[in-house]
Amino acid sequence: MTQNISISPTLALQQITMSQTQNYDGTTVNAFIYENGPENIDETWFDTAAYGRAFTYVQLIPGYIYEAEFYNWNWTNTKSVRLGIGIKNTSTTSAQVTILKKAISKTDKLNPKPSNIIGSDMTVKFMKDTQSTPLSIPANSGATQGFKDLLSETIVRSELVNGRIRFRVDSGTSLYAKIYFVDSTKTDWEKFAGWTNLISQADLNRPDSQKPQTYLSETSYTGVYQNVNRAFTVPNLNPVEIALGQKLNNKIVDLYNINEFETPSNTLPFVVNGNQGNYGIVYTPYCSVPNAKYFKLTPKKIATIQRYVIKENGFWKIVDASQTSPYKGTLTGGTSFWFVLAGGNHGDVEIQFSTTPF
Repeated sequence: MTQNISISPTLALQQITMSQTQNYDGTTVNAFIYENGPENIDETWFDTAAYGRAFTYVQLIPGYIYEAEFYNWNWTNTKSVRLGIGIKNTSTTSAQVTILKKAISKTDKLNPKPSNIIGSDMTVKFMKDTQSTPLSIPANSGATQGFKDLLSETIVRSELVNGRIRFRVDSGTSLYAKIYFVDSTKTDWEKFAGWTNLISQADLNRPDSQKPQTYLSETSYTGVYQNVNRAFTVPNLNPVEIALGQKLNNKIVDLYNINEFETPSNTLPFVVNGNQGNYGIVYTPYCSVPNAKYFKLTPKKIATIQRYVIKENGFWKIVDASQTSPYKGTLTGGTSFWFVLAGGNHGDVEIQFSTTPF
């Protein structure tokens, strides 16, 4: 990855050690399930059994709180696809979960919007959502396959869907989280979602119709991460770059910072280290310089406008930033804010604090 970074000679880029934590808003999130690999859905994955596939099959632990996010495009030729997350119950006893937050956004084929608008819009909706919705997961049977959808949307060719959910497992001992897609024209699509098999090595050996390579040669961004937050202290006014990562031998590794990435579990047949860009991760930078009430966000990798999600002075919002017009924020209390790289944007984001306005 070629880096073209221009910074003031008096403000050298610095490496930051991050703390990986499971809490960013007062709730312990025991695991973060992130899926957008493979990102593009292929028509050849629709068979005559389940008429779809599953991206994840993650065993859930009673009492745990999970967050999950998915980001996918429908590039089939003819299929209308139902894509989302649900819970598979393999036992003969019903179970209970509580949905704590959720949001979903998608593009409209007739009125398309840039993908980073979809991603940032969904993220802000999720962060602002407050609910407590109990949901029963049926026992395993032929009629239901023991499956219950939690959050999903239907998309046709060239449409994108991005969703996120937080839920607590209240009861049940044989539950699995499935991020799935199925043929939405099936009247009993929810049962078919329960039937879906995990994407296989053979599936990944197929060519991606949107890229000049097979799925197997792409970097997978699917897996279970134990930590959803990256907290770090900026000890001076020098800039720091986050959410970058470098791709080496099909693995994502830290480029500037320590502990910015972690190795996921529950990956697909190829094992990949890290989540490129760290999409969905909540960063909480704090500047230890007194009166560093001003901060600036500058995308360093791409010239087009990026739409970041931040929590500034207690409010979640979308902010636009470009190389020629960075986002400039002002903090009314303390010297910290929260940052999320929403889907459709690019990593390599420079953060800089200041005691005076930029």
